[in-house]
Parts: sequence; C-alpha cells; structure tokens
Amino acid sequence: MPRTKLSEAVPDTMAVFKLIERYIKIERGYTVEETVERTGYSKGLYYRRSNNPKDFSLDELRRFGRILKIPPEEMLAVIAAALRY
Repeated sequence: MPRTKLSEAVPDTMAVFKLIERYIKIERGYTVEETVERTGYSKGLYYRRSNNPKDFSLDELRRFGRILKIPPEEMLAVIAAALRY
C-alpha cells in the first residue's frame, strides 16, 4: 500500500502536529522519549516530523493518536479545521 502523506490531504499540517504535542506534554505528561518508545518510532523521526509536519503519514498519525489516546473526534476536528479556507 502506498504511503499517504498528510500534506496530500491537509493544507495546515502544523495544527495537527500541535495537537499531538499538546497530548504528549500536557494531556498525558509524557516526554518525547517515552512517546517514541511507546510508538516504536525513533526520536529522529519525531523531530523530523516536528520540523516538517507535512511529511506525517496517515499511519503515523493513527499510531500517535492511539498511543496518546487522542479522541478520533478531536483529531478529525483539527484536520477539518485545517481544511477550511
């Protein structure tokens, strides 16, 4: 299955990354190290995505959402808000 990048669907990808960051630091109180350990991704990937959120794949978003227990409705609301123009 081809990799689907977030930038192909959402013009404002930084809003989605900010949601993930809020759940890491505020809602769950995790460190970046704890988060990447739980997701199975490298710390380098996390920081590359923080610098270029448009490179997030939908699979990566699903995994972060599941690990951080971000309600699907909230993730979809941020994506929908980012689609408004």
